[in-house]
Amino acid sequence: MIDLDGGGLLKPFNVECKKINNLKKKGEKSQKEIIEYFTILNNDAPKSGIQVRGISEPGSVRHILNYGLDMDELDNFISSFEHCEQKMSFQCSKDQRLMTYSGEDNKRPSVWYTTRNGQQGLQWGDAPPFSRMCPCALNDSCLLNFKCNCDSGEASLDEGINSHIQLLPILQLFIGGGTSSQSLANVSIGPLECSGRYISETITFTDRNQRLLTSLNFNNARTFYASIQIKLTHSSLTIFTFTSTNQERWFQLSVRDGHLVGQIVNAGLINEIISDIRVDDNKWHLISWEIDEQKQILRVDLKEKILKDFFILPKTSILIVGSRTYIPDRSGFAGQLKHFILNGESIRLGQLAKKVLGNGIQLGEWGACNIKANNNGKCQNEGICVELYDGFKCNCSLTPFAGDTCEEEVGMWLSTGSELRIAWQHPGQVNNCFRINVQTSNINNNGVINLIRANALFAESRFNLSIDKEGHLNAFIFDGFFFTQNVTYDKIRITDNKSKDIRFCANSTGFFLNINGEIAFTLLGNFTFFSSLNVWNFADKQKFKGCISRLMIGNAFPLKNPKESRLLYSGKINFGSCPFDKIEQHKNEQQKINSLNSDDYYNEIHLSSFVKSQKKLLFITPIIGLLSALFILLTLFIFLVYIQRRPDGVYKTNENNSNFLPVPPLIPILSNNYEAAEKNTSKKYNNKETKFAECESLNDAPQPQEFFC
Repeated sequence: MIDLDGGGLLKPFNVECKKINNLKKKGEKSQKEIIEYFTILNNDAPKSGIQVRGISEPGSVRHILNYGLDMDELDNFISSFEHCEQKMSFQCSKDQRLMTYSGEDNKRPSVWYTTRNGQQGLQWGDAPPFSRMCPCALNDSCLLNFKCNCDSGEASLDEGINSHIQLLPILQLFIGGGTSSQSLANVSIGPLECSGRYISETITFTDRNQRLLTSLNFNNARTFYASIQIKLTHSSLTIFTFTSTNQERWFQLSVRDGHLVGQIVNAGLINEIISDIRVDDNKWHLISWEIDEQKQILRVDLKEKILKDFFILPKTSILIVGSRTYIPDRSGFAGQLKHFILNGESIRLGQLAKKVLGNGIQLGEWGACNIKANNNGKCQNEGICVELYDGFKCNCSLTPFAGDTCEEEVGMWLSTGSELRIAWQHPGQVNNCFRINVQTSNINNNGVINLIRANALFAESRFNLSIDKEGHLNAFIFDGFFFTQNVTYDKIRITDNKSKDIRFCANSTGFFLNINGEIAFTLLGNFTFFSSLNVWNFADKQKFKGCISRLMIGNAFPLKNPKESRLLYSGKINFGSCPFDKIEQHKNEQQKINSLNSDDYYNEIHLSSFVKSQKKLLFITPIIGLLSALFILLTLFIFLVYIQRRPDGVYKTNENNSNFLPVPPLIPILSNNYEAAEKNTSKKYNNKETKFAECESLNDAPQPQEFFC
């Protein structure tokens, strides 16, 4: 049972579904499996066919085919598919014709059909519309060079697939044209089969600045309903906006922090409903959003969130899928969409996408990871490509590599005396596969050099991977009871100062070790006791000198994440990218220097002399500047001392000057019956000047009458 408008006015009805695979697209050389789905709508035509016998006028017998739907439902059904077809078969006896009539002239057909809107079909099968031809005429295979086999007047058969969607479905048959009592016309009409439903067509947004536009009017709608299927990975996107012409009122469905958000804006009021389910997991999710005046219902994969309130639904008419504005702010959509229904009307996303095809919007399920696989942009070293649709990123968490595309080597250079160990591995990081990349030229003639030593804290089992005195790889395995293995791989020297990528796994079927991708050891048996090994030591402390990288112990990557892996280290260790490439580069540079000709050698000498003189000048310049500054400071100091100790000068008096005039007679300034105190000299105080004036008497009288100050 299907519902064309998703709960709208049209009623659901029953159909049949058919899946066809192992098809091959036209023009493709390689075989490609294609799965195509057909929706089948049956009619009430008898399986044995509609038979008309004897003499009859053209089209005198009318037969109506019933599909169980009214005309509006049929129109919606047909228009929602990209391709529809219906099988037509006409079996005739002698003196029965199809597209001609033998009674008077050949201008009238004997049989025809009608479809929607009363349109007549004047062809049979996939012959061109209104051509009065049959399929055999397309390849000139009709009897007696007629346009149909049955037009030859002989007993024959005309059949074919009518794929002209504008002439489907066949609603009425008009049969006749028999010219004898033995004439027989048997007409069979198959069910209507449709595929490529527009609403099922998937489109992919590869640019978050792109959008699709269309206009829709639901003026009398008192509810709002939207249903769509989405697939995305970004945590913040805009799926669609159904807005007014002035873009002041809208319904908007978006993704915020990985959760779906339905927003209504009307008259300055904002109402939002937020789902509890994350949808940014790159999986298909069925979304439905229903609003009336009293509540909102937001469903994600049939799990609903209800918000009860009073809502005034805005009047909207413009549908925007993707970015709401033309501003390149990457606020639009990136991902895949299909099955979009808005207020009962199917939105033909594929048809809309064809208008802007190639500009950030693609038909079908398209992915950046698949396209990037054709060039050097794909994730390297077993990194997992994470689809973003407008790009991709690499998940390197399950590899010992780092970098944007997992291309960066993570390693360290160990000198003699360095120690690396895991005292107790985290139980959650235990697994049955291991890896280490080694580069060394160190050989111990007196014994072995350990690369990995592992044992169990609560068992006797142990494992030792080492380099023997001849530079070959040796593995010693003991299960803790009685099973012991000691094997050496002598086809490759580990100590040739070249990178050796060693990987091994131990499980219930055996122990498998390979070096640089080539199988070295294969030991059959039960090696599940490796899961009990939880103490790990790497690189012989007293004997190993070289580089290690790509270290993987179960699910842990000690060099990449030392803290999470509980890695302990000490000694002279240089962290960073493993320098085995630097060693090779140093050798090549040394060889290049030795092969320089005499001219290059002399040029190098002159350049070196110039550089040395420049370095010498740079060393002397600061000293000269410092001495100059000291000299200036000393000069300034001497000048200041001189100014401070300079004599004030010689001042002349008028005592020896002939022009000196004697002091004029004293002028009495006070004369009264002043009765002096006990002394002849007194002091007067000036309030304003705050000074004292000394006064002396002019005579020695006990009561002086005059004095001056």
